[in-house]
Amino acid sequence: MACCGGKKRVRPGCEENRSCTDILFLIIFLLFTALWVYCAYLGFSEGDAKRLLYGTDSSGNTCGQVYSTDNSSSVPSDTLLKKLNTKNYTWLGDTWAERTQIWYPMDESILSGDLSFHDQVSAMLKLGVCVKTCPTPTGSDTNPIIFHDYKNATLEPYKAAIQWAVYYDSTSVLNRCLPDLNSNLTSSKVKSLLSSWVMITGTVGTMWDYTEAEVLATWPVMVISVGVTVVLSFLLIFILRWTVGAFVYFVLVIVQALFVGGCAILIWWGLDIEANYAAAAPERDYVWLIYIAGGVCGFIALILFFLIIFMFKRIRVAIEVMKIAAAVMSNTPTLYLVPIITMIFVIATACWAIVVGAYVYTAGSITLSDLTITVPFTNITETLQVSELNDYDTKYWIMWYNLFQFLWTMGMWNAMSFMVIAFCTTMYYFSDPWPGNNKKTPVGAVCISLWWVWRYHLGTIAFGSFIIAVIQLVRIIMAKIQMEIEKAQNDAAKWLGRCIQCYLAYLERVITYINKNAYIVCCIKSSNFCSSAFTAIELLIGNIADVCAANFLADAVFIFCKLLITGGVVVISWVIIKYTSLGSDVTSIVIVLILIGFIAYIISSIFMHLYDCVQDTVLMCYCYDKDKHNGTDEKPYYFNEGLSGIIDKYNFKIRPGSIEVKEAPKDNTDDAS
Repeated sequence: MACCGGKKRVRPGCEENRSCTDILFLIIFLLFTALWVYCAYLGFSEGDAKRLLYGTDSSGNTCGQVYSTDNSSSVPSDTLLKKLNTKNYTWLGDTWAERTQIWYPMDESILSGDLSFHDQVSAMLKLGVCVKTCPTPTGSDTNPIIFHDYKNATLEPYKAAIQWAVYYDSTSVLNRCLPDLNSNLTSSKVKSLLSSWVMITGTVGTMWDYTEAEVLATWPVMVISVGVTVVLSFLLIFILRWTVGAFVYFVLVIVQALFVGGCAILIWWGLDIEANYAAAAPERDYVWLIYIAGGVCGFIALILFFLIIFMFKRIRVAIEVMKIAAAVMSNTPTLYLVPIITMIFVIATACWAIVVGAYVYTAGSITLSDLTITVPFTNITETLQVSELNDYDTKYWIMWYNLFQFLWTMGMWNAMSFMVIAFCTTMYYFSDPWPGNNKKTPVGAVCISLWWVWRYHLGTIAFGSFIIAVIQLVRIIMAKIQMEIEKAQNDAAKWLGRCIQCYLAYLERVITYINKNAYIVCCIKSSNFCSSAFTAIELLIGNIADVCAANFLADAVFIFCKLLITGGVVVISWVIIKYTSLGSDVTSIVIVLILIGFIAYIISSIFMHLYDCVQDTVLMCYCYDKDKHNGTDEKPYYFNEGLSGIIDKYNFKIRPGSIEVKEAPKDNTDDAS
């Protein structure tokens, strides 16, 4: 039944008269999305994201906000704040609206106790005091800055409350005054209490400051390197259409040489030890391990040599597949826009999920509980009432639902992107039967593909991405359980948890690979997800040798290309920094080149990922063409001349204007099997 495209007409190659597939899952996804919007409404109406943005003090008041969600009387008046500021500290602020930062007192009884790090942080966060700017200490342990907290203070009659001492210098991060353990003004007492963090924060902070200075000094070079990376990626993909064979053979020779060389070096090393070291030398105890390692390398080299010999035809097929993939990308330059547009939607979805999560997390009523502390300045033990966010019953489940719907929607965007790429590729592959000299994608192929995906196959990608989202959610739940198991010090439970995590990770990769090929078959046949997945599995198993060879060689070529682009960009950047005025302010060229290499590798990986998607689609089209077609007028082959010559399959009748060729026998025997 063609619910959206009229009467379905079956034709060879890529089906044009398409039908809607897996509508039920599209309806389910839309209902889940509507429920997600409702959860967002609950979060927006019940929560207050400003609690996360500005922080809340010990009484539950949002810093800098002139209201309090739960108890407006707990917000101190501006008159009281001015009276409590006896030393006229400008960083305190005279009005509540000015106090948009939150500062946390250091309580020695909490930090030096037996509480876990999580419990220590939780207790300290309950003592927050709203201030105008982060205070600067005197640097003295015996004569610190002292100020009055407004907690429990009253104006009529006037009563000053607890006093806090400023022992540490701080930096504002997201309106939180976090300790700066590298500052000379930070008390040694604070550094000793947080000794485990001094080394980490010191190293990271110094490295960050140093890297920031280098980036600011060399940003023109980095901009140039980004442009060079994009140009090299375009150029390399373009020339791969003619040079991919040389790349493949070069990679195979390099891999073979590495194993042969490793075998020779290890055996020579073992012989050298036996010849030049005394019998009692400790090095002789490890000679047998060296010989075993050399033997393994030699064995792998031998196996690889015979694989290359016996699978030479498969290697030629893989090369032709990669050539066609490069031709698709050269013929359809708008394909490069697909990952960019997808990234925009992915970022937007992530921002939406974060905002919804923030509001839901801050939803709930604020209650007060007792907390016993030792005031650092007076060493007096006091019991304070501090605020806690009291969750409502459904909040926990809404948070998990927000996470699941985020995973599902992200999977939808990724699947949609892949299916648009797959549609363009199938249009190219099935555009011209053998000998396929006039293959091309139609004008506006990306727009046509996007239209077909949105109109006919949203249900299919909803089905596939739902399966992946469920597996990912289970992995997250298991990771949470694993964290609790790690605390229990149960070795058997730890081992079991890690095995389950490994299994789930492997399962996700397998299902993701099947999903991708199911989407490709759906592009070809316009079939539903289950039927497409069954056909894809059948084709993958039936052509396992071709699939393994093509995927292995493609991965090797892609890695080589990424390293080649990255290396080229780094060399060009080095020349610019070394021999032009753009690098005059650089103090450490190594750090700059590492950053440039990292950026170049990420950008080239995006290009190679697009190439990989096209290559996977071409490979599945080849398998489908080889197994489902027979060379007749009803089911002609769509191979190009290179593939036809390798597997010796041709159409029975020659099309007008094509080159003459001997007719193939009328059976469907796979000579390449």
